Amino acid sequence: MIRTTYAVRLAPYVLLIAPLFPAFGMDWKPVSAEDLSLKKPRVEASADAECLFWEMWVADSATNNEYPTTTYTHYLRLKIFNEAGAQKYGTVDLEYRGKERIGDVVGRTIEPDGSIVELKKDAIFDHVIEKQHRRKARAISFAMPGVKPGAIIEYRFKEYRDAALGVSRILCKPL
Repeated sequence: MIRTTYAVRLAPYVLLIAPLFPAFGMDWKPVSAEDLSLKKPRVEASADAECLFWEMWVADSATNNEYPTTTYTHYLRLKIFNEAGAQKYGTVDLEYRGKERIGDVVGRTIEPDGSIVELKKDAIFDHVIEKQHRRKARAISFAMPGVKPGAIIEYRFKEYRDAALGVSRILCKPL
C-alpha cells in the first residue's frame, strides 16, 4: 500500500521531467518538407548522401551489484541523393568488440513521396567479422528497406560499454 502511494505521488514528476531525457521512450522526429524535397547536398556539392543530423546521448549507470556501464544512444538521419549513396549508405554495419554491445536498433526509410517503410526486426543480424586469438570483433548489420535516390534514412541504436563510465572520464580529468 505504501509503495503504491509513492508511485502515484511520483508519477506527475516523472511526466514533467521525461521530455528532458529524449533517449528514453524516444519517438521519431518529424521530417520537414524542405529536407524531403532537397535535391542537392548543402555542404559538399558532389556528395552521394548527406547527414542531416546525428544526435547522441550519454548515460552512465552503476549499482552495487554490477560493473558500471556507459550507454550511448545514437539517432542518425541521412538524405540520399543518388544511386551511389543508396548503395553505400543503404546497408549499415555497427561494429563493436570486447565489453561493448549494440542493442535497441530501429530504423525506417522515408520515400521521396513521404511514405514510410519500417526496418523489420528480422532484417537485423549480429555476426562475427574478425577473430584474433580469444578476441572477436562483431557487427550488427542491416539493410535499410526501399532506399533510393531522394529517400531519407534514419535509425537509432544503443551502444553499451560495460566496466566503464564515459561521463565521469570527461568531467573528472586528473589535475
